Amino acid sequence: MSNRDLKNYFNDELQRELNERKTLQEKYRRYNSFMVIFSIFVSISVLASIILLFDYQVLKPQDDRTNDQFTQKTAIVSLELATLLNCDYQDLQDLEYYVRMDMRLQEHDMKMFLTKNERLIYASNGLDESMLRKDLVFGLDMYRQEYVIEKHAIPESGYNIYFLLPKTDSMIFRKSFLVFIATIFLIATIFRSGFSHSIMKRIYRNMVDPLEKLKVATNNIRAGNLDEPVVPEMHYNRELKDTFRDFEKMRQQLKENKMMAQQYEENRKDLISNISHDLKTPIASIIGYVEGIYDGIADTPAKRERYMQIIYKKSLDMNRLVNDLILFSKLDVNKVAFKFDKMNFQIYMETLFEEYGIELQENQIELVSRYQATENMMLGIDAKQLRRVFNNIIGNAMKHLNKENKAIEIVVYEERDEVVIRISDNGVGIPKDKVDFIFDRFYKGDPSRNTEVGSSGLGLSISKQIVLAHGGRIWATSEVGEGTIVYFTISKKEEKRG
Repeated sequence: MSNRDLKNYFNDELQRELNERKTLQEKYRRYNSFMVIFSIFVSISVLASIILLFDYQVLKPQDDRTNDQFTQKTAIVSLELATLLNCDYQDLQDLEYYVRMDMRLQEHDMKMFLTKNERLIYASNGLDESMLRKDLVFGLDMYRQEYVIEKHAIPESGYNIYFLLPKTDSMIFRKSFLVFIATIFLIATIFRSGFSHSIMKRIYRNMVDPLEKLKVATNNIRAGNLDEPVVPEMHYNRELKDTFRDFEKMRQQLKENKMMAQQYEENRKDLISNISHDLKTPIASIIGYVEGIYDGIADTPAKRERYMQIIYKKSLDMNRLVNDLILFSKLDVNKVAFKFDKMNFQIYMETLFEEYGIELQENQIELVSRYQATENMMLGIDAKQLRRVFNNIIGNAMKHLNKENKAIEIVVYEERDEVVIRISDNGVGIPKDKVDFIFDRFYKGDPSRNTEVGSSGLGLSISKQIVLAHGGRIWATSEVGEGTIVYFTISKKEEKRG
């Protein structure tokens, strides 16, 4: 077979397949239309059969004036009428009597109304009293379409009583049925249109509208606007609500990261400024005293010795500041490897009490220490880093004692899942508006940042980081002139450390 013939063969096969597919599609459309029409026809037939079945049993017997049900209603009317005719004239004027009669008739789906001298006196519920008063003849003609009306005159009284026995003839039934079918078709058409509109509206509300909101939120984030919350509507389905919640969490995380980055940038600038300031002061002093020696100002051995001591002290201050900066930087980026070991916390604290007691005694400072926690309690701590916390707090307290009888108190006790250490002094105290800032980096309480007391401003900030690594908290209270109390805790739960 040549290439041309092969090409024609494939074209013919392709065309044949397309024709078959088109034929199948046409058959499917016809079949679908037939099934729709057939389903409607079957539904109407079943509905009509049910209506005819039930309505025939209930309504058709009433067309026959000789059937048992109608005879029973007639008998009831005769009984009521006989009772009425035997009443006294005074009873005929009592409307309560007719109300009771009406209630008995309504139990059998019958109604009544009463006239005197062609004027309406009483009518059952459901009858148009105004129409019967206005035109009794017209009213009777109208109600004869639905009821068999029996009129009975009460002799020598002027009263006429009308009994209405319900009927349903075939014409009324056919009209009602046709109206019912037309109503069904009208409702079905309206329902189909409304359903289609509702489906499209629902699709738009549940798919298009959420996507538009997400698009706007994405553009806001791209433009750097992270303040607009992404909140799902109440009618969104669960999957869309979960998507919106995840998007909102992402927005909040981005906003937090942005704020954190800004805070880090500000902290970095402050850190550089503070480091420059704190290093510049001792360096300037060292340069000044070296120049004094070099220029011959320190012209005696005693003066040169004094200058060398000051230079040495300033060098130690610089070294301590640099070491604190290195440690704080490592703590700030979680680069310090803590070594938590289980140890007898009571023995650890009693050892510290003994060591600090000797040191404070040499400085004429009284130490009061109490261990009020569980005896021989085993606690996981980093002994070296925790000692640094005590050194910083106690050292800071020693520098600010101004009383004649200087005292520092250390108390250890427990609260729930924490061990609490309270270190108090009777020093100068800290103003209430500044006590919350003493754990911030480089805070010294003096705007001039005077370094005469030998503080780097990082001790308490480093202590805070170490306490946090032990799963604890740190805070302080103070009264000016009374002293300061520093509290910090250590968590008993190992999973909170690190």
